[in-house]
Amino acid sequence: MRLINTIKWGFLVMVVSISLVACDTDKDESIVLKGDLDYPRFRIANFYNQPDSLIDKFKHSLDSIGHETVMKEDSVFMTSYMTLKEHDLLKSPFIYLKIDSLPSVIVYMNPEDYEPFTQFTHADLVQNQQKVVVKLKAHKLYNILYLCDGVQSIEVVHAEIPFEKNKFKIEDYR
Repeated sequence: MRLINTIKWGFLVMVVSISLVACDTDKDESIVLKGDLDYPRFRIANFYNQPDSLIDKFKHSLDSIGHETVMKEDSVFMTSYMTLKEHDLLKSPFIYLKIDSLPSVIVYMNPEDYEPFTQFTHADLVQNQQKVVVKLKAHKLYNILYLCDGVQSIEVVHAEIPFEKNKFKIEDYR
């Protein structure tokens, strides 16, 4: 009986150890993301191609409030900010990628990978009833933040663009 319990505990320790190692190695591995280029209504601030004075002012504002205060109020924002700062991505370009029915993810990339995306505007895509399907390799940084390891394909395809039914109109509130 004692031998069986020892084997059970040994097996349990082995399974837990393998799980921990597997979880740890998955963090830095690249995965393939495929989705549509997205233009959400509410976007985070982008410091790409902005003067250093603007980002310095932003950093100073955060420092004057205090990281602890901001962390208590909005830990996701602060953790995202610290992750971007740690990876030196605050001034990097990014795109929003809509993957199936999930919320959009934000993919940071180097300027060379970002360059092809500068030709697309939301207005032109809607007007021409098109969407941009993107396939790329990336690894997860935090929450919905990813870092691009290379763009594999960018394809413009025809898309039915549904009109938004709940669009805000000022006339409805007069």
